[in-house]
Amino acid sequence: MKEKIINEILNNTCKLIKYKTIKNEFKEFDKAYDFIKKELKNYNIKEYIINNYKNLVISNTKENTLDIIFCAHLDVVPATSYSPRSLRW
Repeated sequence: MKEKIINEILNNTCKLIKYKTIKNEFKEFDKAYDFIKKELKNYNIKEYIINNYKNLVISNTKENTLDIIFCAHLDVVPATSYSPRSLRW
């Protein structure tokens, strides 16, 4: 079970980093945003627009009383090339 979860996280991460969510690439951002919503559709998702930017709050409960918060962003800096690989430790 643990190996399955790790593989799922690695596979989704590899898919997610293929989106070119650099400055002014709004279509790519929308694709990444939709990918995240689709992959996490079984969780509680609230969507907000703040300063014309889309935001998601995804939780495993319907309440706002959370024990842990994981914050992330989708915008990245340009890279000349990148090939994802798995590192096991």
